[in-house]
Amino acid sequence: MFFLLFSISNEVFAVEINEVLEVVELENITRIPKSPEILYGITNYRGEMLSVIDFRSTLGFDTYIDKKTVSVVVIDFKISKKKQLFGFIAESVIDVCDFPETQVEPVCELGLNFDISFLKGMSKYNEQIIHILDIQNIFMVANKNIKTV
Repeated sequence: MFFLLFSISNEVFAVEINEVLEVVELENITRIPKSPEILYGITNYRGEMLSVIDFRSTLGFDTYIDKKTVSVVVIDFKISKKKQLFGFIAESVIDVCDFPETQVEPVCELGLNFDISFLKGMSKYNEQIIHILDIQNIFMVANKNIKTV
């Protein structure tokens, strides 16, 4: 399985590469007044409205963004046979790598300083722990929070 590795608050995360459409610069994002913290804003992405989420606060991390160094990872996946498109903020993109399924382990809560509900597994890469994100769960939580606005 191939993964895109990226960092958020000095932690390394991964998403399956088949869910990633592309990585773009953070620019022309329109903030929405009184929106939930998880919704950073919206932008025009190739003629489509793209919600950009920032789940750092949901994970319990600092929400400061250095706009010069962050990217938006654009995710394309299907849920209930319907195409879903959204972006999320990554502080830096690290690499694309291949983890055999046998190297993906269940999430271990012990010692983690953030909410693990967005994780579906863990692995190691260059001696670092990699937290593998559950994109469908992130989308469901973000979508639920955004609809309450």
